[in-house]
Amino acid sequence: MKMFGIIPPMTTPFDGSGEIDEAAVRAQVRWLLDRGVHGLAAGGSTGEGQTLDADELRRLVAMVVEEADGRVPVIAGIIVDSTRDAIRRGEALAGLGVAALQVTPVHYLFRPDDDAMLAHFRTICEATGQKVIIYNVVPWSYLAPGLLLRIMREVPGVIGVKQSAGDLKLVADLLFGARPEDRIFSAVDALLYPSFVLGAHGTIAALPTVAPGPCVELWDAVQRGDHAHAQDLHRRLLRVWNARADAGRERGAAARDRGGTAGGGEGIRERWRWRPSAPTTPILRIFEIAKAHEFYVNFLGFEVQWEHRFEDNAPLYTEISRDGCVLHLSEHHGDATPGSAVRIRVAKPGLCETPWKTREISVTDPFGNRLHLFEEMPDDERRRETGPAPG
Repeated sequence: MKMFGIIPPMTTPFDGSGEIDEAAVRAQVRWLLDRGVHGLAAGGSTGEGQTLDADELRRLVAMVVEEADGRVPVIAGIIVDSTRDAIRRGEALAGLGVAALQVTPVHYLFRPDDDAMLAHFRTICEATGQKVIIYNVVPWSYLAPGLLLRIMREVPGVIGVKQSAGDLKLVADLLFGARPEDRIFSAVDALLYPSFVLGAHGTIAALPTVAPGPCVELWDAVQRGDHAHAQDLHRRLLRVWNARADAGRERGAAARDRGGTAGGGEGIRERWRWRPSAPTTPILRIFEIAKAHEFYVNFLGFEVQWEHRFEDNAPLYTEISRDGCVLHLSEHHGDATPGSAVRIRVAKPGLCETPWKTREISVTDPFGNRLHLFEEMPDDERRRETGPAPG
């Protein structure tokens, strides 16, 4: 059965005793199918697959396959930290009729080298006889597009990639180098529309789990070339996705109001020992290293202190500094949002005096990040602006 389009990763409902709630699983399958999805994924990270043992995973996937009843393909998630455990889970799923296994790279602390990573997926495919989609999600065990393309070429059982780590450029790089038979699924939830326009074969992402109907409508609109409608859906879905961050902030605010965490218990202010004098380090999102170097080093006079990549061609993370001001610049998708703003205290930044009694000048980097360079006005100048103190 062909895998394409909207494939929501299902949540895994549990009952009060912590056991899988079969009735709720089956109801979720029916609800998603009624909204026209093109496939289902069970036991992924949205479904807390990393917390399930092999027997629980088999029972969960069996429920989903049985309830789907051949109407759509079912993908089974495997999130473990060794080749042996991945094989055990793959063997546990034998005979259920899943379309593919969605398997993470080995990811505990140290990343295996490229040859070992290829051998990991080859061994899984050969031992289980199942098709495999690489779940490229772990930031510290990230597989660059070149390696993913190599694995798909050299390991016949690896049929595709779910690209979660990184940003839209990584999806584009995969699509550019993929063969017609390779399946590239985008999991960049905020950018499903451009992913589909670029030619992604579908999505396995959390947003379709929350809003399957509009996501199916978005997919269909792009396939028929109705981009005006697709862009409208994209904007509406983006508000849904962004609401996740708003919900997180609300939970944090509620925890602060109670002096504790969202789950109660000892509060952050009791557990953490703040150091007010310790410097904070902003992280700014960048896209092109050459442009970042030209702006921050050549134009602003920062110096590069160190650079880090998980492997060749992986996203860059670097520290730069000048006169005690330290910034971190990152190409990683999840580290920061383009268009951020940072206030930096400097000496004699410019001649613009503000209503809040500072002298400031603002500069914008090539990625939309704004640096507000400011200097507090001396007390005598403040008094001239505001008049004498009352009393």
